[in-house]
Amino acid sequence: MSTSNRFALGSKKWIEQVFSQGPARSVQGRSRPTQRYLTLDRRGHIVIAEGGGAAISRGLLETMQNAGVVTRFKLEPFKLTRSNHGIDATPDILFQTCTGEIFVVEVKSSRFLTSEKIEKCRQVELALRGSGMTYLLWTDTSPIPPTLWRLIREMRRLGFCAISQAEIQKVIDAVSDTPKSVAELRQLGIYRDQILAAAWHGAAHFSLQSEFGDKTVVANDVSTRQFSRCLKSVIKNHVWWNNLPLSHSVVQSQKSKKSTFAKEVSYA
Repeated sequence: MSTSNRFALGSKKWIEQVFSQGPARSVQGRSRPTQRYLTLDRRGHIVIAEGGGAAISRGLLETMQNAGVVTRFKLEPFKLTRSNHGIDATPDILFQTCTGEIFVVEVKSSRFLTSEKIEKCRQVELALRGSGMTYLLWTDTSPIPPTLWRLIREMRRLGFCAISQAEIQKVIDAVSDTPKSVAELRQLGIYRDQILAAAWHGAAHFSLQSEFGDKTVVANDVSTRQFSRCLKSVIKNHVWWNNLPLSHSVVQSQKSKKSTFAKEVSYA
């Protein structure tokens, strides 16, 4: 494992060195074996994700790579140090898009996204300012909600199953001129497994942010995937205490308090 880099943060030489090195942190020292998700990358190297959020993010980046949106990515990519950057931190992901943009990603569970963790994310974002890299915060509510989690798992499994290229080609041909719903594709003898396998390999596209069903529209336009949401998930979108919906019980409690107060005022 090598983590040293003598080039300026975010520079082309720095980026190339980061991608050429091993992970900046060994996840084996921080997780139980049941929290480690192993897979092979395109070169046949083992890639370990620490936790389910990182594993799904890895799968999302794989399908973005297959679709030609992402050119390369790396987990546990580099370290920031207090002496050099004002904070000790190891971001979860570094990836580059087909346009050459570089993104640094932190993956968190929204359930445990405390004000302290938000503040540390802000410090990392500040440390990266001026580097040319964009800092993102991905959680299991946005931009990788449960719907996307399920689709990524199923797409990846089917993408590596024995679904022939001929079956995938049927999907490609069917939507080459006009987008079609899943129900319309079924009328043509094209079924769910074929569609999801084709989507994994970047050959067909549909929204990953919505439930997959008969009304899902499959197209040959990659923008249908709504990957742009993943590139705009900045910290300010995740200030959870401002976004928490009021539960029914809380609403009823507030109504009850208002009613009681009104009665007390009228009696007075």
